[in-house]
Amino acid sequence: MKGFIVLVILLSTLPPVFSQEVIQYDASLTMNGGLLFFGNPGEIEEKITMIFRNSQDNPLIEVSYPFSAELVDLRVSDTKGEISFSTAIRSGTTYVTVHFREPLQPDDNQTLIYHYKNEKSIQGKAGNTFILTSAQFILANVKNFKMVVFLPAGYVLSEEGTVPTSKDILSDGRSMILIWEMLEPIPAELKGNFKVVIFYERVGWYPTILHVFLFLLSIGIVAFLFYKKRKGHDSGILENNEVFDKIDILKEDEQSILRIIIENNGIDQREITRSTGFSKAKVSKILAELEKRGAIRKEQYGRRNKIFLTDKIKGP
Repeated sequence: MKGFIVLVILLSTLPPVFSQEVIQYDASLTMNGGLLFFGNPGEIEEKITMIFRNSQDNPLIEVSYPFSAELVDLRVSDTKGEISFSTAIRSGTTYVTVHFREPLQPDDNQTLIYHYKNEKSIQGKAGNTFILTSAQFILANVKNFKMVVFLPAGYVLSEEGTVPTSKDILSDGRSMILIWEMLEPIPAELKGNFKVVIFYERVGWYPTILHVFLFLLSIGIVAFLFYKKRKGHDSGILENNEVFDKIDILKEDEQSILRIIIENNGIDQREITRSTGFSKAKVSKILAELEKRGAIRKEQYGRRNKIFLTDKIKGP
């Protein structure tokens, strides 16, 4: 019995034996969809490309690999297109098992590409700074590893930089590109759950929720003032039309003069003479008659008279 227990302990301490090797593990992370003024840092689109090699003597019909992220909209493809797969979650880790189109023969290679979104890798910090945390499983059977992260356009590394330090920092003219790479033989201490933390921030001015609120408020105020002005203008037109209806029973000359007074909301008597083409005497006579009926009133400004409608005409 004791010998059996010792054997189990010895076997558990041996490195795992894999039926396949991962000749190349390439991880490409692209950030997109962020809306800073809503406090939404966006999401990560991950593309993991692995080249598997059958290292056993028998054909392989499937391969399984662990992923630490929550795999949203996961798609898996080979060189011919999308391929079937299944997932299982154990202890917070997602295991993706891919079923080959045809059994993978000994010493043959097969490329698999995993596409998915990771919505919980980015966290907001103070101001316009964000933190990306990404973890990749580098198992003992991985020979070469490369990770490339594309920062969003208009963002740069903040003072904290990256942990661990990026091997290379490049740019494609739009985005900053960060690269980590480990070639065979990868040190044993670097295998396992390889975690990268990136601190990055927006360059220059960016709109906040306050800016958006003030912008919408300004649009609302302008629309309200325009509505009030339009409403007042329409009310004035309606009011004038009602007054015109009242004066239809008057003589034509009286109507002509009243229309000028209504349209100008008060007018110099001499302007009435010029506008109608009537003589001064005729204008004075008609105005005197209209004033007597209570249709108009005169107000003296210096040596001139200004003519206004009375409330009797304006009123209902």
